[in-house]
Amino acid sequence: MTTARSYLQPLVRESWLDLVRDDVIDPSLPIIDAHHHLWNDRVFRGRNWAQYLERELSADVSSGHNIVATIFMQCGWQHRTEGPEDFRPVGETETVAAFTSRFESGKTQACKGIIGFADLRGPHLDDVLWAHREAGGGRFRGIRHSAARDDAIEPQTFGFPPPDLLHDPRFQKGVRRLGESGFTYDGWQYHTHSKTLRRSPARHQRRALLLIIPAHR
Repeated sequence: MTTARSYLQPLVRESWLDLVRDDVIDPSLPIIDAHHHLWNDRVFRGRNWAQYLERELSADVSSGHNIVATIFMQCGWQHRTEGPEDFRPVGETETVAAFTSRFESGKTQACKGIIGFADLRGPHLDDVLWAHREAGGGRFRGIRHSAARDDAIEPQTFGFPPPDLLHDPRFQKGVRRLGESGFTYDGWQYHTHSKTLRRSPARHQRRALLLIIPAHR
């Protein structure tokens, strides 16, 4: 019998990050930071996660590289606390869109794209996507719905997906609906799920299907 193990993500410390600084090879090369989060109140299993807001993002995009834009990736931040459950993640899109109006850092367009969360199995998916689009002020681009689950790994993320999510016909229909609506699907899977996703009818969605596959050793 396999016993689930806990793989704790290291807590971010500025002193740790400062141990290594990459050289700027081509300061004129336009770069889009395609994945970052925002948060200031993250506590999970008694561990406080480092804040990442205006100061931290400004420091990163001003490091000498030519960061022309960034993409916000959902992380369960600032969901609504009231109202229908399916619509509560729209609060994250609202908050990020408001953040962009306060952020000033030269030529960088912060959160030029917003990837939010919606339960792709939900019966109100079309209405939730519309709400995200309205809240995003032209920045909303798609949905990340994680399928990263392995019974040998104790969950360390804020949303723990059910087993066999990729096989769920409702989920597959939701991914297809994203493409039909002009949005992207961001997948967060373990490497053991990659073949399942390739065989899934969801792979035929008409827009980009983006994978994030964490590696564990």
